[in-house]
Amino acid sequence: MSLALIFPGQGSQYVGMATALAEAEPTAAHVLRTADEVLGFSLSALMAEGPLDALTATMNAQPALLTHSVAVLRTVQERIGPVALAAGHSLGEFSAHVAAGTLSFEEALAAVRLRGELMFEAGQERPGTMAAVLGLDDDVIQDVCARVEDGICVPANFNSPGQVVLSGDREGVGQAMELARAAGARKVIPLTVSGAFHSPLMEPAAEGLRTHLESICFRDPDFPVVSNTTAEAVICGDVARDLLVEQLTSPVHWSASIATMLEAGADRFLELGPGKVLCSLNRRNAKGIPCLALGEPSHLESLETWVMEVRELEGTVAVVTGGSRGIGRAIAGALASAGAHVAIVARNGERAKAAAAELPGEGHAGYSCDVADPDQVGLTLTAITEEVGPVGILVNNAGITRDNILVRMKDEEFDEVIAVNLKGAFNFTRGVTRGMMKRREGVILNITSVVGLTGNAGQTNYAASKAGLVGMTKSVAKELASRGVRCNAIAPGFIRTDMTSGLGENQIDAIKRQIPLGMLGEPDDIAGAVRFLVGPAARYITGQVLAVDGGMVM
Repeated sequence: MSLALIFPGQGSQYVGMATALAEAEPTAAHVLRTADEVLGFSLSALMAEGPLDALTATMNAQPALLTHSVAVLRTVQERIGPVALAAGHSLGEFSAHVAAGTLSFEEALAAVRLRGELMFEAGQERPGTMAAVLGLDDDVIQDVCARVEDGICVPANFNSPGQVVLSGDREGVGQAMELARAAGARKVIPLTVSGAFHSPLMEPAAEGLRTHLESICFRDPDFPVVSNTTAEAVICGDVARDLLVEQLTSPVHWSASIATMLEAGADRFLELGPGKVLCSLNRRNAKGIPCLALGEPSHLESLETWVMEVRELEGTVAVVTGGSRGIGRAIAGALASAGAHVAIVARNGERAKAAAAELPGEGHAGYSCDVADPDQVGLTLTAITEEVGPVGILVNNAGITRDNILVRMKDEEFDEVIAVNLKGAFNFTRGVTRGMMKRREGVILNITSVVGLTGNAGQTNYAASKAGLVGMTKSVAKELASRGVRCNAIAPGFIRTDMTSGLGENQIDAIKRQIPLGMLGEPDDIAGAVRFLVGPAARYITGQVLAVDGGMVM
């Protein structure tokens, strides 16, 4: 298990922040009293009562956010166990360094108060603005900024894929907003800010901050802190000092920072402080990886349960067929995050091994196998049992399509789909059943489709294979229930995968009109349902088909 802490930055403040926490937790109350003493005014009263305009002012918001984050940290640090690494978004990087012991809370508090004052002054001297751009790739954003002819505009925050914030003077950002719209941005949103943060316009603030931080003795952190500026782990106090200064005029590489944490083995995240912005971003930055936001007393009540649930599959061996991409890869990630040792099976063995190597935690493996070939399935399951362990969870996800209208469908098109989608699931189910029965425990989960429930023109073969999976699920459930083995199925609707990536906007819009929720699902939606059905919370569920389809089949 590798726990990563993440800390929010400006924009997460609100009137009443940390107030209930301080009332409920003496440790948090002590942190707020310390902040008042260090700053020489009642920051705690401003946090509790506002007004919002005063709290949002950057010289107040920054110490308020740091104080709230540290109050949560001090409250839970004895309950969360070892921390592997940390990161913070912009101002939150100071919070991360306090958590790592690089500098004290008191030192950081004085520094961020000054940081806020310097940033405000820089914004007054060289007025600027910022704008959020949604729906463009990072390289397109870079091109947009490069094409600005009048004024200054640079990327300020790379928050997640398709979500970037621009910063610069008003003329430059205004031109960039128009260029972004022309490039196909889904949304371009001007932000209300007091300056062009994380841009060259903050250079005067950076110089003032550098002078102050040089008076502080930065210690080597107790665990790595990933820098916003470089998206690399920092283990040296002097380097941390320099990067905190550079950060003021450099973009926040947040999505890359999370990627660095995942590569270092992070398999669960705690966001400490007000709000849950970073957990929301993790839905794209760290798909399938558990993330819990802690900021209020009610959140703390769920911490112990969350820690237990995060590892509820600890040590269980899970086989995921078709697990090297799309829905299968998301399922593999969710199971690995819950502590399972995952064996990914795919026709392409190298791709299966590469996918297994990217899963959080240890004990995963990838295997090449044609699921339609019973002999290959037998050899693969033998290898998995010997190398990973006895199979406790089987997810039959492998599937193909060979679409054609009935009168033009060739025998081989029908037979191949049935062989992979239905016979493949039968081969693996039969292969794991004897061991599960002997141990009197196990879970089998078949990924079928709403097409198997409703039929679909042009997919006679696919619909037949998926309908067959439904019948097989119910039959296997009845046969194995008395031996402690459960079998269920999930019927995905329209999910964003390689199959839908080639569709045009008009086709996507037509599909959305068929879905009561009005949107396509994501692979993580299926992965979340899988995690529930294979876990202890679903111990009394067997023989069922769960449609995850936005309401298409009711």
